[in-house]
Amino acid sequence: MNFNGTLLKIGNYEIPKGYIRANSFKVHPRKRVIKNKYTDANGVEHVTAYEHTKTKIEFSLRDMLNSEWQPIIAGIKSNYINVNERSVSCEYYDLDSDSYLTGIFRMQDYDVTIMTNTSVDIKLNAIKLMFEEK
Repeated sequence: MNFNGTLLKIGNYEIPKGYIRANSFKVHPRKRVIKNKYTDANGVEHVTAYEHTKTKIEFSLRDMLNSEWQPIIAGIKSNYINVNERSVSCEYYDLDSDSYLTGIFRMQDYDVTIMTNTSVDIKLNAIKLMFEEK
């Protein structure tokens, strides 16, 4: 086994252990990118796919305070390759190959829901983050 304890690195940033919600980390490896697809007169489907595949990684962070969230999002933002498209280099563990793979991913839009607030901080519901390979 080549797993070293790290599920995902975003550039040189690793989300601190304990912040990823249990049972939420999903990797959709090497999804085919379809160029052309049709069904012929005999009902046989013909597919032309690009050689390049795309991986999607998604997970939820646990409920946390805004003061805990800010260093996480700052760590991700500090590794943006392109700020406008929010692209980052991700290194992730791939179960199929039992190895770490690297690719350029875009961080998808995410929602933040406020649970409650105090006079000094805000408590946030779990935040779901998704990275999709370019």
